[in-house]
Amino acid sequence: HLLETEQVVAFAYEQLLSIGVIGAESAQMLAQFSDHEQQHVRTWAVDLRGLGAVPPTAPVSVDAADAALGKLRVTARLTDAGTERKAVQLLIGAEEAIAGAYYTAISKLEDPHLLQTAAQAMAAESQHAMALRRVLHPRPVDRFVPNAFVQGSHR
Repeated sequence: HLLETEQVVAFAYEQLLSIGVIGAESAQMLAQFSDHEQQHVRTWAVDLRGLGAVPPTAPVSVDAADAALGKLRVTARLTDAGTERKAVQLLIGAEEAIAGAYYTAISKLEDPHLLQTAAQAMAAESQHAMALRRVLHPRPVDRFVPNAFVQGSHR
């Protein structure tokens, strides 16, 4: 589930960066976050293969990614992200979904390596969400750092 969620988030970053709705000021930050997501995807794929599992297939279309985002309870859609504000809102929802997936997984993981990887990735996802919120709300700190503890949105 972690890898599938990371794949969807990585696809969303790539798609939103490619359609040109992200302003120059935010594009550099989002490109770095996109790179982080790709690193997470690669790491989890290697770990899954090491456990003898076959990694899931990443979404290859906007429609497939939108369907996957819906399953993660992300209300925004790539097909509707025609402005930077909408794109950033979508990415905040995606980051909350992946943080929630890590929050759930950490309670179930037993392998120390996998647990460490999940904790490190969850921390990065939370930082992404905070930075994205700051794009929308540059001044009120309670709007871009809303919680003392991270849980994300999870099922």
